[in-house]
Parts: sequence; C-alpha cells; structure tokens
Amino acid sequence: MNFTSGKNELKRILNSHKIGECTTEEETAFITTFFRRYHPEWYIKTQGLMPVVTYKIKVETEHEKPRRCFWLILENGAEEDIGYGRLHAHPVDKKKYMRQNIAAACRTAVKQPCIKPFRERILKKFKEGLPVYSDLSGKPILDKGDFHVDHYDLTFEDLVDNWIEIKGMEYLYQRINMNDHMSTITKFLDENLVEEFVQYHDQHTHLRVVTKEKNLSLLKKIKK
Repeated sequence: MNFTSGKNELKRILNSHKIGECTTEEETAFITTFFRRYHPEWYIKTQGLMPVVTYKIKVETEHEKPRRCFWLILENGAEEDIGYGRLHAHPVDKKKYMRQNIAAACRTAVKQPCIKPFRERILKKFKEGLPVYSDLSGKPILDKGDFHVDHYDLTFEDLVDNWIEIKGMEYLYQRINMNDHMSTITKFLDENLVEEFVQYHDQHTHLRVVTKEKNLSLLKKIKK
C-alpha cells in the first residue's frame, strides 16, 4: 500500500468509529505500521517505542472547526494525540527521522535480553509482597503500575547517540526493517548487529527502578 492509499485508509478508519470508540486489533496493527514509517515523531510519541494497545477516536477542539483525531493508548496507560495530519511520504528532517528509527531499533534489540528480565524481577517482588523502592528518590513504590525502568549513567538517548557516532548513521539505518510494510516493530535485520548493541548497552549503561511520574517527566525533557 502506497502513502496516499494508506492515508485514505486512515481517514476511513477515523470516520468509521463513533467518538470515544477504540480501533479494532486489525486496525490498530495497520495504523501502527503506517505511523511507524511515516510519522516524524513516532519514537517520541510512543515514549521510546512503548507498545501501542489501541487508538481512541477523539475530537480536537483547538482549531476553528472541531475535527476527529487519533489518540494512541500505550501499554503503560499513557494517552497521546498522534495527529495523522503530520504524516509525510518523505521525511522533512531526514537526519532526525533516521536517528529516531535507529533509536527504535536499538530499543527493540535490548527489550527481551535486558529490559524484560529486569522488569520481571521487579514484578516478582510485588507478587511476593516485598518492598520496591525508587532507585532515584528512595521512596517506596506501592503499586506495580507505578514503576518504570530507566537507564542511567548514560541515558538511553545518549547511548544511542554514541552508538551512531561509532557505527555511522547511514550504516545503521540501512540495516533496519524500514521496507517491511507489514511490521509494527522497528528492528535491526542483522542479528550480529543486535548482539553487538546488546553488549555495548550492558557495558555502558545501567537499569534502575523509578516512578512512572518521574520517568515521564524525564521523557518530556527529551521532547524539548
């Protein structure tokens, strides 16, 4: 599906639902795949590639004439106006677009071998009734829905920038599955490159537990 027909399909989905309704599983997969390729701030909107659960249809009232819009709902419960009017067939800022997709592929690379086991250890503490404290503030985290996993010493964004400096932006971008029109996930196609980044990640950064509120405030700083 080309850009024009894909955008027309987005419009059809947007107008096929009542205000407040959410997209179906099939529609969500299509929208995510399309936004992944053509939205200039996809990586930022998804808070560094947090999985999208669904899209809710809302009304945007900031303009003279109210209009429908998509709001993505992330796995952590956060909601964000995605704005399909900002889609571009060709990136306006190619360097920024390439960098965001490299960061997304890096995030995918470490999700299973690094972040998931760390997160599961924290969830196990909650299940066993053991105390969980924020590594940043030292305050107790009382609910399993109120913790996030954060990178420190080097933030994840700094880690990605260093990796790009070492490997080269064009080199890394050419090894991402950007031509896979059916995938909702941005990833490296070269497994050796995946393993190399995982090792680099483990050598140059660390993971910590922080509150959901604190982590979202850190992400907002990245947006500015």
